[in-house]
Amino acid sequence: MKPQEVLTDIQKGKISPCYFLQGDEPFYIDRITDKLPNAVLKDAEKDFNLSIFYGKDTDLTTIIQRAYQAPVFSKKQVIIVKEAQDMLDWRKKQEQERLIHYCQSPAPSTVLVFAYKHKKLDGKTKLAKVLKTNTVFIEAKKPYPNQIPQWVSSYCKEQGYTIDNNASFLLTEYVGYELSQLGNELDKLFIYLGSGRKKITQEDITSQVGVMKKYNVFELQDAIIARNLQKCYTVIYHLSQDAKQNPLPLIFTVLFNFFTRTLIVQQYISLPNQELLKKVGISPYALRKYQNAAKSYPTSKVLACLRDIYKADLDFKGMSGKKTEFTILKELIIKILCE
Repeated sequence: MKPQEVLTDIQKGKISPCYFLQGDEPFYIDRITDKLPNAVLKDAEKDFNLSIFYGKDTDLTTIIQRAYQAPVFSKKQVIIVKEAQDMLDWRKKQEQERLIHYCQSPAPSTVLVFAYKHKKLDGKTKLAKVLKTNTVFIEAKKPYPNQIPQWVSSYCKEQGYTIDNNASFLLTEYVGYELSQLGNELDKLFIYLGSGRKKITQEDITSQVGVMKKYNVFELQDAIIARNLQKCYTVIYHLSQDAKQNPLPLIFTVLFNFFTRTLIVQQYISLPNQELLKKVGISPYALRKYQNAAKSYPTSKVLACLRDIYKADLDFKGMSGKKTEFTILKELIIKILCE
């Protein structure tokens, strides 16, 4: 099943006895494991009927024995195995057979959940086939970068909100592509908007997420595209005055990602825009910036900029003697624009 479908079923009260949640995207795995106890148990029932285990500290025998026990003063009990991928029993045939037997005939009063993060079982094994057939089985995959804006829009829609394209792009550029971080920021925005307004705008990102302060790394990025040295100096001066809000590692990451995508645009510049968007993994809103940068900076210069950013990061980490953050950033801008 798709993770969103599982969450919808849980919200409707359609609860299954066994869940196996695997994959390299922890957002939905965490979300499902967080939702299930509240959907199954009342707060007063959780003390005796909610059991949380961690893979490295338990085994399948212990889990299954607990699953067969009757709940206490409740119709159901919930057992969650977090970090299940750390259990050594996945390599033991006898323990696998024990879990197979349980999943084929689970205790009706138990909801058993395995959160198997950042990995997945070998799909060819008997265990994997039985789990796919007899449990609510999901494989949570990380979306591609070009799918993130759509994910942001869908997530907002699920919560009863909408978000405009510019706001979605700014949020993604600032927060990154981790769904858990994007989800957290969006949840804060939902609280901020309340029930009075249902559309998230660029101004909301500006005030609540802190993307578009008067001077920020994205304004620096625009000044670099325009090759405006004076504007770059002005921006980096103000950035250095508020180093806690504008840490150099974040600035380096944004600039490195920017030039990396510019390099990809140069390689596929002849493609139609829709195909180019898929190759680069950006939103239509951002494409024009990268196309302008691709024209302004030759490929050899883009490669040099990537090397310069890497060296500047080493300077910041103390590999080339002590320099102030402003000096490191100023030297980087000179290399990018003047050399």
